[in-house]
Amino acid sequence: MRDGETRLRLLYLVPYAPTPIRTRPYHLLREFIRAGHTVTLASLYAEENEYGALAQWRAAGVETLAAHLSRPRAMTNVLRGAFTTAPLQAAYCWQPALMQTVLQALEQSTFDAIQVEHLRGAWYGLHIQEFFKKQHWQIPVIWDSVDCITHLFEQASRASTKRASRLMSRVELGRTRAYEKKLARAFARTTVVSTRERDAFCEILEGDCERVTVVPNGVDVEFFTPPSSPRDAATILFSGKMSYHANVTAAFYLLDEIMPQVWELMPHARVEIVGQNPPSVLQRRANERVSVLGYVPDMRPYLHRATVACAPIRYGAGTQNKVLEAMACGTAVVATPQAIAALDAQSERDVLVGTDPANLAAQLVRVLTDGLLRSRLEQRGRQYVEQNHLWQRSANLLTNVYEQARRDATRAGRV
Repeated sequence: MRDGETRLRLLYLVPYAPTPIRTRPYHLLREFIRAGHTVTLASLYAEENEYGALAQWRAAGVETLAAHLSRPRAMTNVLRGAFTTAPLQAAYCWQPALMQTVLQALEQSTFDAIQVEHLRGAWYGLHIQEFFKKQHWQIPVIWDSVDCITHLFEQASRASTKRASRLMSRVELGRTRAYEKKLARAFARTTVVSTRERDAFCEILEGDCERVTVVPNGVDVEFFTPPSSPRDAATILFSGKMSYHANVTAAFYLLDEIMPQVWELMPHARVEIVGQNPPSVLQRRANERVSVLGYVPDMRPYLHRATVACAPIRYGAGTQNKVLEAMACGTAVVATPQAIAALDAQSERDVLVGTDPANLAAQLVRVLTDGLLRSRLEQRGRQYVEQNHLWQRSANLLTNVYEQARRDATRAGRV
């Protein structure tokens, strides 16, 4: 920490254990620790590996408050939530044991700011504010919404290839819009990952979005680096969590509408789909030209050998970390406008963009056949990430949000 900078005591509540897969809380916590802030992490764990991840935070000197969220408990939360006006996601991660532990910590220690993450963590933030109100404390509570879920549901209700996802999105849309509007007005500040997400909140809030701030995602550029060995001749990589409906929709878009046009010109081209929990209907599409690999412990070998990374996202919210990680690895990227909407990356300079299957197929063929173009995209993509998406910069922006909220609280009363 530089001289003159304030060291903060923070309570960071995340409804799931921060791990490298949960990119945002994991890296923000690391940056806060490096900056000299004192952080108490409050989190849930559902599986043994998540409990192990929390143990690693404790070993790193982070005070950790944890509670187990079992599958039956989560399902009970959803059933009870169906009889409220809140969206089901808001109810899913409720665990009274964690809330009680957090309130005890608030009674015993003084914090400069509280942050709760995601729609699933918002209930905890509302309960904390009620506690502060009873105590006549003005400690700011910041809600890191990350994405605007209303915006996501609006898209999923129209474009998801999964009927269940379309139906659920339509059922939840009205509840989610009203609830996100309430939350953004209730908390001291709301943070999101991109200007697009902020614009979505501005629409929900009817223009009253002064307290909604963009804190973009970053990339670990020391972990994701360009390869030292040659890439494959014609391998197209699509990565992402394959239990997520937007990624499943994108995978079938790639296989059914884009690749047939690529294979007409380049029948030897291969597709690798990498990401945990691919549905069986997607796994059945594997053949000599298509690999569906499921979970892998490290994405870097696949990014390093890929000739090009394709992000054929048709709808979604927030930042596509798959795009940033590919660019950090110096992998050329072909994407839809939706996949890079949260970024300032420029088409034809940092990435190639396609608006329809024919256009995307043509862009993929360009990268696969033009070595000079591919080399330029590899270099520019890495430079873009280094200049715009370092986690330290994101953590500094978030610290500024805390400081602004603290100044408002100081004017309001006791801190």
